[in-house]
Amino acid sequence: MPVPDAASAPARPVLGRILREARERAGVSQSRLAIRTGIAAPSISRIENGHESPSFERFAACVLALGFEPSVELRALAGSRADPVHLAAEAQLTPSQRLGSLFEWMRFGDRLARAELRPLADRRR
Repeated sequence: MPVPDAASAPARPVLGRILREARERAGVSQSRLAIRTGIAAPSISRIENGHESPSFERFAACVLALGFEPSVELRALAGSRADPVHLAAEAQLTPSQRLGSLFEWMRFGDRLARAELRPLADRRR
């Protein structure tokens, strides 16, 4: 499922749009998805409407329950080796805040490295 282009996308956050599209494509109601995942239906509604940002794990649980395999693709920014908005924000941080941010990214990378990522068909065995 392609990620919507940020320039043409409505205000609702990307994960909410993707979740709603996946749920509708699968023909599953929010209440049925809640039963499948153990996530409260009002939370699913808040995610889809952009009022709640799910963790990747929570988002993945939802799309897996709908029969889709979540994946992450990293692409370089067009014409730049770094995001200028991010660099400007980083420049405003203190050294200890930058170090804290680095450690957060390292923990995130460790979780991704340890995640058992297999095609959906392999998980059903």
